Amino acid sequence: MANDVRGLRTVLADPANCPLLNNPIIRDSHGCFNSLMLAVSLGHVECAQLLMGAGADVNYTIDGVSPLFWAIRNPGGLLQLLVDPHVNIDALDGFGKSALQHAREKEFSQSLEILQAEKLKRQRTSTSLSAHCIMPQHLY
Repeated sequence: MANDVRGLRTVLADPANCPLLNNPIIRDSHGCFNSLMLAVSLGHVECAQLLMGAGADVNYTIDGVSPLFWAIRNPGGLLQLLVDPHVNIDALDGFGKSALQHAREKEFSQSLEILQAEKLKRQRTSTSLSAHCIMPQHLY
């Protein structure tokens, strides 16, 4: 499939097409895909950016798989693009495995590093936020 950025811009320019962003569009031997999953699985960074900008749900799952599971195969561009505060990096697929577990099992070392760093960053942020929310003893 072509990385037709211009064609995609044309499609997304019509507001009538935007509600269809998360609908499954293809089912083949590799699974079922919506437009963002397809762009990610094919390594089309610009198309993925356009779709996300138009409101494609980065956490939308089909058959237990989100775009993140496809992005671990392309860590340089797509995984970096998808790993933002809105992406559920702990989501589990239909087999109960996270993208981090898949990256480890398939020895996708760069993806594993990116996901582990993001998980650690989120844990630190969460710990830091909860530390600021603790009420002083004298106010109980």
